[in-house]
Amino acid sequence: MSTTSSAEAAPKQRPAQPALPIETIAAPVGPLLAVISINAQRLTVYDRNGRVLQSPVSSGQVGFETPTGVFSIIERNKEHFSNLYNDAPMPNMQRITWSGVALHAGNLPGYRASHGCIRIPLAVSERLFELTKLGTRVIVANDEVEPIAFSHPGLFSVIPDTFLARQLPESDAASTIATASPSGPMSSVISLPMMLGATLISAANASDLRTEQAQQTSSEMRPISISKAAWAAELASRVPATDRDARTTKSNAIAASKAAHRATAARIASETARSATAAKVAKLETAVAKARTPDAIRKLEHVKISTEGKLQDLVYTTDRLRAEEAASLDAANSATNAAAVAANTRLAAAKAARDAYRQLKPVSVFISRKSGRLYARQGFQPLFDVTVTIKHPTEPIGTHVYTAIEERKGTDEMLWSVVTVVDGQPAPPLAAANIQSKRLSVRDTSQSVAPRSTAAAALDRIEIPDDVRQRIGALMIPGSSLIISDQGISEETGKGTDFIVLTP
Repeated sequence: MSTTSSAEAAPKQRPAQPALPIETIAAPVGPLLAVISINAQRLTVYDRNGRVLQSPVSSGQVGFETPTGVFSIIERNKEHFSNLYNDAPMPNMQRITWSGVALHAGNLPGYRASHGCIRIPLAVSERLFELTKLGTRVIVANDEVEPIAFSHPGLFSVIPDTFLARQLPESDAASTIATASPSGPMSSVISLPMMLGATLISAANASDLRTEQAQQTSSEMRPISISKAAWAAELASRVPATDRDARTTKSNAIAASKAAHRATAARIASETARSATAAKVAKLETAVAKARTPDAIRKLEHVKISTEGKLQDLVYTTDRLRAEEAASLDAANSATNAAAVAANTRLAAAKAARDAYRQLKPVSVFISRKSGRLYARQGFQPLFDVTVTIKHPTEPIGTHVYTAIEERKGTDEMLWSVVTVVDGQPAPPLAAANIQSKRLSVRDTSQSVAPRSTAAAALDRIEIPDDVRQRIGALMIPGSSLIISDQGISEETGKGTDFIVLTP
């Protein structure tokens, strides 16, 4: 979908709404959340402390309605032109679906006028483009909803790196910690994800975890004494050397292959000459047998002896060239194998670096009542999915988006916020005191009993295996999220997206 140009604006569908003051802050605190209200035709952006930006919008007109649900920014382009609607300009485009829904600057006539996109004023789009990044969560709801601080034992806790040592036998833990120093052999360190995959995942869920444990990469071998960011930088620094080695071994393989071809050609030429000379000797022998005079016999014998000498030389030469060809072919095979190994090493090193940088990104978890499964993604890539138990599975559970705001210092707990949408409708109104509050803290939950209890009730109904909790906890960083919904994963979810969940 894409917005129309100003000349293509749809007929007025609802009264124009007064412009709202735009609030901004210099530097957002914690992860951002953008909320679009279709009925209010308003965009509001929240950070850790509350509202940071608000603006009117123009969403999809009748027949081109903007879908409601849970999205994230999956592509950004400051100078974008529609590929659906006559190259219409879409400045500061931030895509939330690959099918064409995006936030971008455009005309706001005061009513819903786009072909599905969310138009915002140019100045707001510029500021929004500065604030957001790939992966920023976007919620589109019919009415206005907002995040509130939230706490519940069913939410994920952080599993620190030291958890690895606690899971190993005492002797193994000691040796692992000993080899985990920056100067030690990093390749010998057992990884936390590997340990979680090998020893913590229960037999019941092992077949459900669709991971690549059989192809562990060096990004999973991070020593516990090295931070994720430092380890990602270390792996990235190794890529250029593997690239140079791959190019060198490929060049050597090409040269060795050419040498083998030359050796084969020389051997074939020698064999051809030898066969021709042997045939000539045979003809000379026949000619000698048929000769009638001594002089003729003598001359033919002389030519025959000379030709037999050449034949003997060609026999020796052919044998030598065969040996040289065999050696050249062996060298070519070895060089080709070395090039293949180097190419695979380069690919593995690049993948390890990408995976390590992906582990710096928040993890997203989605639990669908419709499928009865938990899905995990990180950096727009699927990690695994498992079956979970949902109490009263035939009863609606609503749609709730829980966001990890920050890690509580000195603990393994996260501070969370939640946005609740139930059956396509917003959660009950928040208390006035909470609406005015600019700061989110766990204590603030007392100001909004209804949304909190709804979100809590959803968590109360879900049983997640401990091993899966630990696996997710090892990936938890601020900005990570949990989505619970009656809906399944939208078909919009795919390559290069976070979870997209469409609500009624």
